[in-house]
Amino acid sequence: MTTRRAAFVLALLLHGTVLGARSTAHAQQGEPLHASLDVVAAPDAAACVDASALTARVEAILGRDVIRADASRVQVRVEVVRDAQRTRAQITLVEDGAPRDTREVMHEGPRCTAIAGPLSLVLAMLLDDRERAPTLDVTNAAETPTTPVATRPAARTAPRTEAITEDGRATRWRAQLVPELGVGVGMLPGAALLAGLGGRLGPPRAFALSFALSLLPGSRVEGPPGGDFLAFRGALGVCAPGSTDPTHLTLGGCVAVGAAAMRGRGEALERVYVQLEPWVDVEADLELHIPLGARVAVALRVGVLVPLLRPVFYARVADEDVVLHDPWPVVPVATLAVPLTIR
Repeated sequence: MTTRRAAFVLALLLHGTVLGARSTAHAQQGEPLHASLDVVAAPDAAACVDASALTARVEAILGRDVIRADASRVQVRVEVVRDAQRTRAQITLVEDGAPRDTREVMHEGPRCTAIAGPLSLVLAMLLDDRERAPTLDVTNAAETPTTPVATRPAARTAPRTEAITEDGRATRWRAQLVPELGVGVGMLPGAALLAGLGGRLGPPRAFALSFALSLLPGSRVEGPPGGDFLAFRGALGVCAPGSTDPTHLTLGGCVAVGAAAMRGRGEALERVYVQLEPWVDVEADLELHIPLGARVAVALRVGVLVPLLRPVFYARVADEDVVLHDPWPVVPVATLAVPLTIR
């Protein structure tokens, strides 16, 4: 646990102690408040918040019995929804049949049950003092945990969002499969089709590791002498922040080191001539990452391969070596990929 997170948790615990002391004072001044609690969750968020567990958390913070099913003057309704990236809970406090206050708590992260703790604290604060409900700004508390909690103004027209995020969210790793189709010019004769399957692994807001296996299935040189060529290439590299995040439009890039096996086969010759050669390159790409959904994106990529080891293909004609194909010193590449988040 980081120092920042430890300070934040300590601040919340101390605040809960203060709330408990205040609720005891209210109980001594008059009849303590009781409210009914109704938790409504979307189908995919049904397991995020348990009403009985939430009741126990709130009453533990306040130090007294506050949630009762038969309470009619004050009702609390909690609506919970979620998607692949975050969980939201909206709290509506109704007193004497009229909505009195609305709050929203948001938790970013895959574990939707983690919203229960922040939600219980916000709910306890609302129930503890309905006239002077304090505003909990968790973002500011995380940066300066010693800053006192501000008092909410008496009139407010829009609900406030308490954003609760997992500490160290930039270190949560995501894994993606990346099928792609494209074209490369100059590695093989003319423009060659490229089909590949790759992967990426890394946090959505930090650099990610990438790998790819690609096949350039065929290209021809018309003779005589003529020939056909193909190549099989693998690459390992690093992509800029945002490349594993399917929910945001980003412009970034990747750099990689690639190695390939290239095959050339002569035609219309006195004898079949086959040449298998290695290829090593450095790749640099510019990528536009377009989100399509919670787990799917489209990546448009243009770049170049700069060969460090570049073979030349020959054919033997009349006891002389004739060049069949001399790859370009810089190979332009354009691809269309569909990153699929699997974790």
